[in-house]
Amino acid sequence: LNTKGQHSLGVRAAMELRDRNLVVSMRKDSAAADCVAQALCRGGAHILFAGHSRDDIPARFDELGEAFARPTGLVSPATLRDLKKQDGAVFDATWIRTAADLRALYEFFHPLARSFSRCAHIVVLGSTLEGDEPAESAAAQAALDGFVRALSKELGGDGTTVNLLWIEPGAEELAEGPLTFLLSDRCAFVTGQPLTATSLAVQEHHGHGHDHGHDHDHDRENDDDGAYVLELPRPGVG
Repeated sequence: LNTKGQHSLGVRAAMELRDRNLVVSMRKDSAAADCVAQALCRGGAHILFAGHSRDDIPARFDELGEAFARPTGLVSPATLRDLKKQDGAVFDATWIRTAADLRALYEFFHPLARSFSRCAHIVVLGSTLEGDEPAESAAAQAALDGFVRALSKELGGDGTTVNLLWIEPGAEELAEGPLTFLLSDRCAFVTGQPLTATSLAVQEHHGHGHDHGHDHDHDRENDDDGAYVLELPRPGVG
């Protein structure tokens, strides 16, 4: 999706987040905090933040939650498995730099796996990193792609989508529209795919999904929104 269609698509999809129950895992100092808080609060979602205390919640969530009358709730990581009927989740993995860090994905999603309602929408945020990052950091971030593809197959039987949104450092403000889209029902035919938000544009790379088929009416809706959609077949997906 290029920036021409980002605004109209984001606004339209934001209305579809109203009253959705979404679980969020994010570090307080994350550069993506503003973008995620704006997408969820502005979209009218009910947010549960996975943390040990309210001090773990980025300030922007409380600020926008109050402004949009959507206060952010808190859930302890130890009680994630007790949640029911969650409509989706956002896991911020932009901080992951080592193989050991990847354990956080398991600790968040394993207890939640049976807590999602049908047709839930899950987004993992990754970072494209800078050129001077160590090889281990690049490898850890690259592993997110495989994780998302595997999780989308595991949970996709009931219509759940799982996608990866790479965010280039400095392009966080451009990620709000794509994030809103991926959390809405408008991405029902996109799963197991990476999107990249760059400082120049928001690029979408997707095939036809795993088991969700392909809807050309959906393509026409994207055209009506002013979005340019480029579809590329992806080996091993479809």
